[in-house]
Order: sequence, then C-alpha cells, then structure tokens
Amino acid sequence: MRWRIGKIVAQCVCAALLMASVTASASAAETVEPDPKAKAASEMARITLARDLQMDVAQIEAIAADSQTWSDSSMGCGKPGSMAAQVITSGYAVTLKTPRGNYRVHVSNNNAIVCGLATQFRGLTRPGGRGVGLPLRNINQQIQVARADLAKKIRVPESEIVTETFVLSQWPDSAMECPLAGEQITKQLTKGYRIVLNHRGRVYTYNTDLTRVRACPAIEAD
Repeated sequence: MRWRIGKIVAQCVCAALLMASVTASASAAETVEPDPKAKAASEMARITLARDLQMDVAQIEAIAADSQTWSDSSMGCGKPGSMAAQVITSGYAVTLKTPRGNYRVHVSNNNAIVCGLATQFRGLTRPGGRGVGLPLRNINQQIQVARADLAKKIRVPESEIVTETFVLSQWPDSAMECPLAGEQITKQLTKGYRIVLNHRGRVYTYNTDLTRVRACPAIEAD
C-alpha cells in the first residue's frame, strides 16, 4: 500500500513539474523582444532631455516610443518663425517620465528635439491608451500608393514623382471631396491627410483616410 501511495505522489509531482515547464515555455514564447531602433531612440531622448532640464538621466524613464512620420525636419516641434526643410522625416515620438512631469521628445536618426510636456500632444497616440487623433505611422504607405498611381496615370517613372508635403484634413462625408461614379456616400466626418505631389513643377493632390487613396481632383490617364 505504501509503495502504491509513493508511486501516486511521484506521478503527481512529475505532472506538476511538467505543467510548470510547459507554462514557462509558453510564457517565453510569448515574450516580444523590444525594437532595437525604438530602444536606441528612447536612450537618445533620455540623454537629450536630461541635458535640457539639467538633471540626472537616471531620473528619466522612457514609458513609450511610438513610430511616427513628420512632414518636415522639425519633426512636429517647429517654433513660430523657425525654418524647416520640407522633407518627410521618420522616427520615434518618445514619451518620458520625470519628477517634473511627462515630456515628449521626437527622435530621427541622430537628431532629437524636446517638444515639451506630453500633455501638449493631444493628436498623437497616448501611451497605454487609445489614440485621440490620426497616427502618422501609416502615411508612408499611402504616399507610396499615391505616387505609384500618379506615375501610372501620367506615364512617367515613379522616381520622378516628388512628395512635397501632406497635411491633416477632414471632410464632411466618406467621399473625401472627390466622389467616384456610382459610389455610395455616407454623411459622416472623415479624417485623413491631403498629400501633395509634384512632377516637373506641376502639382497633384491626393486625399487619404489612411485606408483609401484617391486623386482629388481626379486625374485622367493619358
């Protein structure tokens, strides 16, 4: 009888150990490695903010690093009267926690700009929460769609299409100001961007809600 009880206990212990091993393996498999670029941007942001606030970098904690795209070299942090190159700039919007409050630092490659308190950025995605505006992270894909469409319609290489800028826009219905033939239009506020392209001095505009992209006004294929 004692031998049987001991055997049952041993089997239970083995089963428990096996279950713990499986659980640990599953947890390890679900672990997502941090983006090394986001990590580097966060570190640069911490160092830059520490220098600007004249405080110990150890007091600054990075709590979010969101991939972003800006319409010029000021990375959304331009001051009135300042000059910025009109070039699409990709990088990270890093939110930092400090004893003086949360700050936002925008980073692109080796350039970091302290934009101010994080509460000023109501149009961007909040760390750990839902976005309260339109994220820019998908705009590059929509710009590529617009460039390819324009190049096809005017029969030129895509490399000749220059992206001038893009601006936040909104329209009173789903047609985005440029309804298609036979399209069913919904009367609802539609937010998106107006993309401005240039080919040899001639300007073309495209509207996008980050899902659809359409020339506005329409471009007739040659």
